[in-house]
Amino acid sequence: MAAATLIGRKIASATPAADPARITCEKVLHTAFARAAERQMHLPLRMPALAERQLSGPEIAEILPENALLLMLHGPQEGLGLMALSPAALAALIEMMTLGRVADHPPPARRPTRTDAAMVAGFTDMVLAECDSLFAATDDWRWTGGFRQGGHLPDPRPLGLMLEEPAYLVFRMSLAFGLPSGPEAEVRTGEVLLALPAAGHGRRPLSRPAGTGGDGPDMPGDAEWRRGLERAVLPAGAEVRAILARVTLALADLLRIEAGQSLALPAATLGAVRLEVADGGLICLGQLGQGQGHRALRLGPPPDEAPVSGPAGRGELLPAAEPSPPAARHPPPPRTPSEPPAGRDDAPAPAAALARAV
Repeated sequence: MAAATLIGRKIASATPAADPARITCEKVLHTAFARAAERQMHLPLRMPALAERQLSGPEIAEILPENALLLMLHGPQEGLGLMALSPAALAALIEMMTLGRVADHPPPARRPTRTDAAMVAGFTDMVLAECDSLFAATDDWRWTGGFRQGGHLPDPRPLGLMLEEPAYLVFRMSLAFGLPSGPEAEVRTGEVLLALPAAGHGRRPLSRPAGTGGDGPDMPGDAEWRRGLERAVLPAGAEVRAILARVTLALADLLRIEAGQSLALPAATLGAVRLEVADGGLICLGQLGQGQGHRALRLGPPPDEAPVSGPAGRGELLPAAEPSPPAARHPPPPRTPSEPPAGRDDAPAPAAALARAV
């Protein structure tokens, strides 16, 4: 491992640094889109044409492709940008994500939806991240650094008011998706428009020093790199689930579930609630109770001290409870000295908790 790291450092030190004068926006954008398409979808992508202009917000609204997917880009210093995908470009990306290939002929044009925006978010963010990395050696990071996809704009009419900067750098790109399936087949093409504030709201990307690896000692730039990573990752949301119990039912019982029936849960359910992340990883155990008028969970020991739960228990479907007739008023029968008083039974009650089936 040490020998491999040493060889990697020698190769990195022998590689000539990129000449900032030779790094053009066209090369960077072509490389960024091609890398994102290959890494995310294994999709070959080329950029046959690119046009660069400086326009105002209302002027950008006038040149948008019809029925384009409008993605607002949020950046540092409250910077706002735009990426617009034409219906042809959006269809090619969606087909590659869902079908694993790009069809020979494009589907009929349709209005884009919020679901489309969510599906391509990973691709657009990777394109912008690649631009950050490639522009890091030049002064162009000032208008690309730190921008990522934000919301989806369903109607282009307010765009002229939202893009309030005096001028925007606008790149109108023609992209070719995939390879021709035959000698007479044509490659699918689409249009992408990228607009970012020309004044520059970006921040310089944080990059690791050349030649450093994970096995070697920390370099001076590593601490800054880690702090930048923490600032970007730690504010992200994390879904946490409180699992009361897991049971197994026969399929016949599952099909007979209806409102009013009860499901018998395993013993000690309320005192061993599992707090899990979305993928099922255990955080800790807790006890279900109340606090300030709300359902509350008192957290217990950490995972390394928490008992390991067994497999899901066998559940029992109980019939719906029927109202019982009023009990007749008769005096209680006399008890013998060996019987415990009513309501003072010291034997443990059945530990099955009941949860209403909805």
